[in-house]
Amino acid sequence: MFGIFHRLARVLREYNATLDGWRFDDVKKHIDAKLTNSGVSPIAENHSLNIAASNKTKNRQARIAFITNLPPEDTGIATCSMHSWLSYRKPLDIFCPVVDVDWFLTNSARFMTVTDEQISVYDKSVFMAIASQQDYEAIIIAIGNSTHCFYIHDLLKKIEAIGATSKVLLYVHDPCLLHMIQRGSGIANSQFSRFIKRVYDMPDGVEIDDYRPDWELWNQLIPRGVFGLRYFASLGVKGFLFNSRAAIDMADRDLGSLDVLKAQLFHPVFAVDKAPPLPAAKGLAAGEKRA
Repeated sequence: MFGIFHRLARVLREYNATLDGWRFDDVKKHIDAKLTNSGVSPIAENHSLNIAASNKTKNRQARIAFITNLPPEDTGIATCSMHSWLSYRKPLDIFCPVVDVDWFLTNSARFMTVTDEQISVYDKSVFMAIASQQDYEAIIIAIGNSTHCFYIHDLLKKIEAIGATSKVLLYVHDPCLLHMIQRGSGIANSQFSRFIKRVYDMPDGVEIDDYRPDWELWNQLIPRGVFGLRYFASLGVKGFLFNSRAAIDMADRDLGSLDVLKAQLFHPVFAVDKAPPLPAAKGLAAGEKRA
């Protein structure tokens, strides 16, 4: 009898959390994204397929696919990806979610012009069609812990369907990905806690309180070294790229002795038009030297 009340309380907490509004923003963003993409997808998809056909005619072979957000999305991943590749001069295929067709076409034209047609930008919705024929040596996915990256769940299913998961490298901008994993896949707390225990091989005696909002559940997992990277390793991802030594240290805690690649990249600092002046040292007038 106690078990029935226990499960009922869990269900009521889930419904109350939704009605209280802590999930409302996520639901609204999802609906807005669906409405936006319903209008731009046919144009972006046709443009992408035309570019692919043109590249095939030219016998252009990109060996790497890079999947990322691009402007105008308000995430640092979009800005970093855009500026990181503008100086690249070898064949590369970039796939991105399309949130505005004008921006998408502009980004595509900019990359083709600046890189002498070496870089092509595609709508991520045609990834499966192109990748199944292209035979990429590596598929790099830029990932962060935000709603902008929720699309990656469905993308990984497509990559698995064409048998290319072993080629995937995750370029991890946020080493803790619990928000992206749970909310992006729509898993309730009870399911998520059971899943985490299984993936991280936790002893049966480990107790995780999963009756509270999801962010409180994550706060219980993080001190245990659970950041979500092992979830992607369990899907067959073989490599992770990071921007710092600190991020790799977190990955070591999460991934443990799993046989996966962990590498640190150089994180570029992009030039600005005019650097701000350095502030004077506290207590000293500008230009005055300390004795």
